[in-house]
Amino acid sequence: MGEGTATITATLNGGSATATVTVTPAELVLLTLSPQEFALFVGEQQQMTATATLTDGTTQNLTTDSRLVWVSTNQTVATITSDGVISALAIGATTIRATFTPTTGTPTIVETGLTVLTPPALSLTATPTTLAVGQALSVTVTSARVADIGGLVVTMTSSGTGSVSHATTVTIPENQTSASFVVMGAAVGTVTLTATAPIRLPATLVLTVLPAPPTITSFTPLTGVIGTVVTITGTNLNGSGPGTTTVTFNNTNAVITAVTATTLLTTVPQGATTGKITVVTPGGTAISTQDFGFVTSQNFSLSAAPGQVTVVRGQPTTTQIQVTNSGQNPVTGFVSLAATGLPTGMSGSFTPSQIAGGQVATLTLNSGSLGHSGD
Repeated sequence: MGEGTATITATLNGGSATATVTVTPAELVLLTLSPQEFALFVGEQQQMTATATLTDGTTQNLTTDSRLVWVSTNQTVATITSDGVISALAIGATTIRATFTPTTGTPTIVETGLTVLTPPALSLTATPTTLAVGQALSVTVTSARVADIGGLVVTMTSSGTGSVSHATTVTIPENQTSASFVVMGAAVGTVTLTATAPIRLPATLVLTVLPAPPTITSFTPLTGVIGTVVTITGTNLNGSGPGTTTVTFNNTNAVITAVTATTLLTTVPQGATTGKITVVTPGGTAISTQDFGFVTSQNFSLSAAPGQVTVVRGQPTTTQIQVTNSGQNPVTGFVSLAATGLPTGMSGSFTPSQIAGGQVATLTLNSGSLGHSGD
């Protein structure tokens, strides 16, 4: 039946009667809001619905009706648009109010409460929190609240003095709380990994990227005495800079004279014994597969040319002294020369005073008051 006025006429036995009937629009009986007394997290939105129950028993959606006005009583906590969309802004409570003003009659006001909560937090975990350049590490991102339909997309970023490579996004599957991903060490230093997602508090994780661990592929010579120069070859021997690499001979510290990523020069230290060579850097420890053989003595002989000289008082006399290697342990360093046991009044000096195997030094003899023949 439509709205308006109608005249009703009734006739009986030649007589009639009329009546006027007016049909008015259905009027509002009840206005309800949905949802009722609810909570949102900061950053979330919610569509409100206003439903009218009319006098004719029908219902009508008044959410976007121009006669209905939406209001949030605490707009610091949440706001609501004219079409009923709430935006949660800050932790706290507010009242969502809908006022329906009909063309004629008294306005109808209904309210519901809204509580805005702290968003659930993300967290990042890894064990350990250190990795080397080129090394992979598994990291887990966890949400304090299960992921909604479609999953939760977490954005990953990183910054710091070092660097790692990683995926830019990680998805936590729906109805799950965590997902794992892999980071790869790229440059030495500290790295802060940050995870962010909608309606979630962000999370950070600090990682330390170390140099790649060293390796020893060979060293030369294989044996030597104290002071022997040893060349070690391998990878990642230079650590993260000067002073970050150490080397030992069977647990005895040695001095490094030069080091690059692939070559390390050192000398056999005092107190060394036969055993492994060990190189330690911030990235790890490398131990030689072969023992370095420490030699306590070396075999050599001295020869003079000429082998016999006559020393005349007041006149320097010279002879050539040569070091000749012999036996299984040849000289790998320098032989120190000194003239001792000379007769009274005679002196001797070598030039140079140290020579290696196969080299020659000059012995100069002087007599101030006594001539002498010797060898």
